[in-house]
Amino acid sequence: MKTRSAVISERKARMKKQHESNLEKISKGMDVLQRRTILRGKETGAWLTTMPSIVNGTELSRQEWRDSLLLRYSLSPLDLPSKCDGCGGEFSINHAHSCKHGGLVILRHDEIKRELIDLSSMALRPTAVRDEPLITPVPNQQTSQRTMNQQSGNNASVEDPTRDGDRGDINIRGLWKAQHETIVDVRITDTDAKAYRHTEPANVLRNGEREKKKKYLQSCLAQRRSFTPFVVSTDGLIGIEGRSLLKQISRKLAAKWEQPYSVVCGFVNARINFAILRAANLCIRGSRVPASKMSRRVQWQDGAGLGLFDNIA
Repeated sequence: MKTRSAVISERKARMKKQHESNLEKISKGMDVLQRRTILRGKETGAWLTTMPSIVNGTELSRQEWRDSLLLRYSLSPLDLPSKCDGCGGEFSINHAHSCKHGGLVILRHDEIKRELIDLSSMALRPTAVRDEPLITPVPNQQTSQRTMNQQSGNNASVEDPTRDGDRGDINIRGLWKAQHETIVDVRITDTDAKAYRHTEPANVLRNGEREKKKKYLQSCLAQRRSFTPFVVSTDGLIGIEGRSLLKQISRKLAAKWEQPYSVVCGFVNARINFAILRAANLCIRGSRVPASKMSRRVQWQDGAGLGLFDNIA
């Protein structure tokens, strides 16, 4: 005779299979982009079941919530501009996620990075987390040889495969084991961009992880460091390496707070999902007009206007 837990598990499995079958039937009548977005939504809905809380950092504004919900169902948010205020091109969701004018794409990257820094600092301690670490902080043998050749007048070029001067986004000490550092590098990808529309979203993220590891892994291993690429989509889909990183942060937090791992894991995933949604919404609703182009009452050069202040005083 089956136990109660076995019956519940079997019932859940049947319901899941039925729901997936219904979703597959419904999605067959959609176009390619709609189908990709709807199917991707199975893994990007942690924010929908999370209680809004300012203390826990799981709140969205009304506009952020509405825009995120519409985009989840492949619908266009309301009241979008017809032209981009940064480059003047035709405005669309894909354009908003890729337009580099105004620095919103960089700010989106930095906001997600800051969320990872905050979670890592809670899991360990703030002194164990560093921002913008050098991948190759010391010259290697080939670089030293190249410097000696230049000093001796020998102009023979030596290729430096370790790419001195490259930086990661975060350095976490003690994440995987004591006295061991982990370099984390963040990438946010629009999996619905034209270049990726014929590639499965999960494969887009996997290819991004491979590119990051090809560029930085060997340099990190040479310094007894590990390297983790944190590659996510603009709607919250997280790559394999990124999920492993979040699970390890959750384990550290669960042990530190003496709470169940499942509860802490849900908290960490929700925090990252909210950060991604808010950062992505910034690219859609944020202004790309820099402060340098905004009108000012007085245009000063070299502090010349301070003379008027002194005379008045």
